[in-house]
Amino acid sequence: MTNPPFGQKLKVTERTTLAQYDLGSKWRKAKGGVGYEKTDKVADSQTPQILFIERCLDLLKDGGRMGIVLPESMLCNPSHRYIMQYVLSRATIHAVISVHENLFQPHTHAKTAVVLLEKGAEPAGESHDVFMAVARWCGHDSRGHSIPFDDLPKIVERWEKYADGEALDFDHLGFVVDSAQITDMIYLPKYYNPEVRESVERLSKTHDLVRLGDLVTQGVLSVSTGDEVGKLAYGTGSIPFIRTSDIANWQIKGDPKHGLSEALYESLADKQNVAPGDILMVRDGTYLVGTCAIVTDLDWKIVYQSHILKFKVLDESRMDPHMLLALLSSPVVKSQIFAKRFTQDIIDTLGGRWAELVLPVPKDSKRCKEITDSVKKAILLRREASELSWQAVQKVAPKVEGDLELLDDEAGYGFGILNQ
Repeated sequence: MTNPPFGQKLKVTERTTLAQYDLGSKWRKAKGGVGYEKTDKVADSQTPQILFIERCLDLLKDGGRMGIVLPESMLCNPSHRYIMQYVLSRATIHAVISVHENLFQPHTHAKTAVVLLEKGAEPAGESHDVFMAVARWCGHDSRGHSIPFDDLPKIVERWEKYADGEALDFDHLGFVVDSAQITDMIYLPKYYNPEVRESVERLSKTHDLVRLGDLVTQGVLSVSTGDEVGKLAYGTGSIPFIRTSDIANWQIKGDPKHGLSEALYESLADKQNVAPGDILMVRDGTYLVGTCAIVTDLDWKIVYQSHILKFKVLDESRMDPHMLLALLSSPVVKSQIFAKRFTQDIIDTLGGRWAELVLPVPKDSKRCKEITDSVKKAILLRREASELSWQAVQKVAPKVEGDLELLDDEAGYGFGILNQ
């Protein structure tokens, strides 16, 4: 049983050390695109927890068992898939328990999981059950203060029942996934949470369950991401640069922190192709992943960053933009987004898994119209409120060329002159 030291700031760079490990080498996609293969080149660096896994497997006898605490990102991120391939080539994973990010607080907020495995790869063509669970509470908060909620003892109890052959209730505190059903070597429990799947399936009688990726494939929608412009572009003009924090409550904030020059906007305008009716959704972030806004005729002249997805409706006869906004913001889709967002370094990302989201479109056309009309009304009222607030501000003191403005203060420059 082990909890190896880990963290992004810890790096092994000594070539003679790295050369002793398979996972100290550079890996690449195997020819033919199936899996990964080790190259004969030593990696520039490797985190110690990855080398630690290999050493622990070396120390185990065949059939030996190990319980190890690992960064959750290793179990799901595409960049770590070669590591999972290596582990699965030498061992069989029997259980993965996601623990709360407060578990190691107040010392570190690292998101981790406990993995139970046995040395010896699963025979080809066979499968086995993998026990999974998600702890939403761990008995203390981020400051280390005790709280009356702790899922870990409940998960231990569920594990013991499973080990004794008893039937499980199959919720986030304990469920089983057949290893043959593991997708892309993703061993993240919340990705397979049966509660999320059941919440979607319960709607099948009254709703058409439509995959977002299928709508793109069928030409109903298009999807794209934005651009990063660099901090030197901040404050060079009045074109809003929309970041993840500028999206809230279905709208783009009226006072984004950073403005870009007209020339930079023109260089990106055709590529970004932003127009009224487009839906912006946060793809990467700490807490904002899945937050959506609809572009209006008041705020379409923008540049948006690469951490944001843009959905453009190409066939409104099959999907109204306002209906799409409501669907993406519904609780059943939000729960899917939570299950499909993975921790990468210190932020979460939805990655390309947005395509897996299942949208519950009501079969009743009257219901669809009611939802669409409600969203349109909400957007219209917010637009009117924005216009009124802007008019009120302008009446305070008309803006003239050369007025002082508060510029981006991250570099410590404070106030400066910005010609409008």
